[in-house]
Amino acid sequence: MRCTLIVGLLVWGFLVQGAQLEFRTAVSAAGACVQTTEEGAFCRVPAGTQVQISLWAAVRPAQALQIAAAQLPAGLPPFKTVLAWGSAQGEYTFTAPSTWIGQTLRLSFQAWSQGASPAWVHVAVEVVSSPVACPTPAAKAGSWPALDLVEWRADRPLSWSDFRGPPPADARQQRQGAMIYMLLGYRLEASAEFDPGRGQWVARPTRVEVTNAMDPTLSWVLPDQRTPAVLNHEQRHFDLQEVYRRRLEQRLWGLWAVGPSADQAQRQLLAQAAAVFEQIQQENAQAQQRYDRETDHGRLTEQQALWDQRIALWLANPALAMGSTP
Repeated sequence: MRCTLIVGLLVWGFLVQGAQLEFRTAVSAAGACVQTTEEGAFCRVPAGTQVQISLWAAVRPAQALQIAAAQLPAGLPPFKTVLAWGSAQGEYTFTAPSTWIGQTLRLSFQAWSQGASPAWVHVAVEVVSSPVACPTPAAKAGSWPALDLVEWRADRPLSWSDFRGPPPADARQQRQGAMIYMLLGYRLEASAEFDPGRGQWVARPTRVEVTNAMDPTLSWVLPDQRTPAVLNHEQRHFDLQEVYRRRLEQRLWGLWAVGPSADQAQRQLLAQAAAVFEQIQQENAQAQQRYDRETDHGRLTEQQALWDQRIALWLANPALAMGSTP
């Protein structure tokens, strides 16, 4: 089984020099303890309580600005991206689920603007069974709990210790023994040069980072399903997404765009990058669904072996992968 969260992160490089971006958050919830850190907030919230996260960002000099969700746990409502000029405010509200008592929800939001380094705020919400009081200032936690993502590495296979999230109550009814929660994301920086022959500005990527990671806090396994066969099935989900991560990286590096100004050329390039990302993530999702369908989520031993070989071949040559485009 698998759940994939697709996240695209853009860094608009060299469009405005010296832009400064500020990003802050505040969290409120009845009967909760909220502690702020330099990177966000850590909260202990009673189950069933509404949590309100307020976001504020500003960029100087004033220019286009966006606030978007970078990571939200499955089951929570979506966050509507905020677009503004100079400064922006956003609100995100959800109810702490009772199924997460004793667990921690981890949410991340990002603000970005042209020519400024992107900024993140993180909110960790530990769901508890009853109202709590904050500790004295001397006892406050001094740092933000790490997101603890596991990036794909050929020399670092998954282990069951990477699956630490709580299984859903209906896992057995849905015939689900395990679930890997994966993220695919990219960051792209670009610059533009004037081409006298074309009489246009030409923009190309100067830096591309594409990430394939899994979140242990949202990945889970039932106690009686911790078998080598089930772990192998989940590992191949991760490997399969790595195939499309490599395809995405290759495609992004090959992009270029023209425009009457450096700004417009780079905007065209970023629009192309977003379209490529959408296409690759659709191919990835279709391949993941086909993998689960043809192996019956790993239960069909012969089909699983065939897919093991297929994914290994695609890793060696991503151009062979299902849905790949030249």
